[in-house]
Amino acid sequence: MHQIPIPKSIASWNVLRKATPHRALHKDDILREIFERLSTVGNASLAGEERALCQRTLAISARVCKDFLDPALDVLWRELADFLDLMKIILPSAKTTTRGPHNIKVETLSGELTPEHAARFFQYARRVRSIPNGIIRPETLLDPPSVYSYLADQNHGAPLLPQLQELRWQITSAAAATTLITLVPKSLRRLRLDFQDSRFNENANIDSDQTAQKDAIHSFLRTLRSKTPSLAYLVISGYVKSTAESWLPVAEFTRLQSLHIVITDPTLLPHIAQMPCLSELSMSLFLPEDDELRFGDCPFPALRDVTIQVTGNSLAYYTRILGAVTSAHMESVYMSVNFDGRPQSPGGAALVEQYHGLYRVLGSTPSAPSLRKVQLDIWLHCNMGGVPENRATLVAEQPLIEIFGPLLSSRTLEVLRFVQYPCCPLPVILSDGDIRQVAEAWPNLQSLLLRYKTSRSLPTIHVLADIARLCPNLEHLFLPGINTSETPDLSGNWQSSSPLRELYLIDGGGDADADRFARILDRCFPFLDISSLLYRDRSSTWLKIVGTLSRLQRTRNPE
Repeated sequence: MHQIPIPKSIASWNVLRKATPHRALHKDDILREIFERLSTVGNASLAGEERALCQRTLAISARVCKDFLDPALDVLWRELADFLDLMKIILPSAKTTTRGPHNIKVETLSGELTPEHAARFFQYARRVRSIPNGIIRPETLLDPPSVYSYLADQNHGAPLLPQLQELRWQITSAAAATTLITLVPKSLRRLRLDFQDSRFNENANIDSDQTAQKDAIHSFLRTLRSKTPSLAYLVISGYVKSTAESWLPVAEFTRLQSLHIVITDPTLLPHIAQMPCLSELSMSLFLPEDDELRFGDCPFPALRDVTIQVTGNSLAYYTRILGAVTSAHMESVYMSVNFDGRPQSPGGAALVEQYHGLYRVLGSTPSAPSLRKVQLDIWLHCNMGGVPENRATLVAEQPLIEIFGPLLSSRTLEVLRFVQYPCCPLPVILSDGDIRQVAEAWPNLQSLLLRYKTSRSLPTIHVLADIARLCPNLEHLFLPGINTSETPDLSGNWQSSSPLRELYLIDGGGDADADRFARILDRCFPFLDISSLLYRDRSSTWLKIVGTLSRLQRTRNPE
C-alpha cells in the first residue's frame, strides 16, 4: 500500500464543496474533489517545495489503484510548464547541444516512434488544458521533426491536444506554424504567438520573395481561424517583415474578445475596427505620422479597454488615433508614448498643450461619462529640443488641473495616471485647490498617480486630509511632492479611516518636523504600508518619518 504524503498547507481540508441539490456525489466526483485540492494551477502562493510535494502526491495517488488513476492524472497534467514535458514521455532520450554565437543550450529529443509510443502520448495529451509559458522552438527539439506528422497520422487528423484551452507557442518558421495547427482543438480560448524571426517562410528570400512570405502568414492565419472558432484571446508579439494584407485574417476571428498586436501598416486598423466582439485591444503602433486614418462607420462596437504604445515625436497624431478608437462603451484607456528625441520633438511648454489636447479628445468622446481608468505614460529623452529650457523664455505657469479639465465631468473615474519620465521639467503648478478639485470631481478614485519633474510650487500637507476625506476608496497615491516647510499642528481634523496602502512622494519631507509629519500620516492613512515609503533617495528626515510611523502602527496594532 502506498503512503501518500499530504502537503502542510492543505493538511486540514473541508473536502466536499456544497453539492448540487438532489444530486448524489459519485465516487469519481469525490476523488476529483480531493485531488483538486492538490492542484497547483493558479496557486502562485505555493512555495517551490510545497508545489513539488503536491505534484508528487498526485503522481503517487495515480498509482494506488485503477479508481484513483484518471482523477489524479487529470489534475496532474491539466497545466504544463512546457510542451517539452509531454514529448519526453515518448522520446526520453535527450542530448544537450550549444548553438549560436551565445552558446545557447538546446535539448534535443531523439528516438524511433511506434504505435505504442503514440498511444502513450495520447493517454496524457488528452488531459492537457493549458501550456501558458511553453516558450520552445518545436522544430529544433525533436530529431526528426516529423514526429508531429507521425502523431497526427496515428490520431487520424484529430487535434493532438483535444482539451487544450490555453497555449503559448513560438513561431520561428513555417514548420512551427504547421505543428501548431496539428495541436490545437476547436475549444482553444487563449493563444499567444511569439514570432522570433523576421522571415516567417524559411524558404523565402526577404528581398526577392515577399509574396511567398505574405502568402505563408496569410494562409497560416486563415487555417488557424478555421481550426479555432472559439478563440477569445489572441496575443501576437515579435516582428515579421510583411504587409497589412498578410494580417487581414486576424480581423476574421469573429468571436475574439481580446487582441494584442503590433501594427506597422495603418490599413489594417479599419478591419480591426469592425470586429464585432472585440472588447479589449492593445496595439504597439509604428506608423508614418502623416497618414490619414479612416475607420468606417460605427468602429469598435464592443470596445471597452484600449492600450496604445507608440514611438514617435507627435503626440497630436496619436491623439487622433485615440479619439478614433474610443467607443461609446469605453471604460479604460492606457497610452504610452516614447518620444524619439528628434529636434522637432516638443519641449516642456508645447507638451503641456499636447497633453491638454489629449484629455480634451477623451472628454469630448461619447465614452467620457463611463470612463473608469485613464492612464498616460510619456518617455522623454535628454537630447530633445527644449531641454533644458531657459527660464526667461518659459511661458507662464499653468495649473495642472487645466490639463485634466475636460475630464472633470466624468464622475465614474477610478484610476488616473499621469506620468512623465524625466528629464524635461513640466511648467505646471499643483496647488491645494487643484488636488481638492480632483478629489471632489472623482470621489470613486482608487488610484491617483501624478509623476513628473517640476521646480514649481507643490501642494501643502493639508491636501492629505482632503484626499482622505473626499476619496474614501483611494488605495494608491503618487504625488510629485508635498511642501512641508510649514508642518501644521495636530489640532485640526486629521483623523480618518482611509484605506490608502501606498504613498509615494517624489519631493517632500526633507525639511519637515519628522514626528509631527509621521503623526499626520498615521491619522490620515492608518492602513499605510510602511514598505511603500522605503523607496530610494530619501533624506535622513524622511527615514525618521518612516521610523516614527512604524512605531505608531505597532503601538496601535501590537499583534
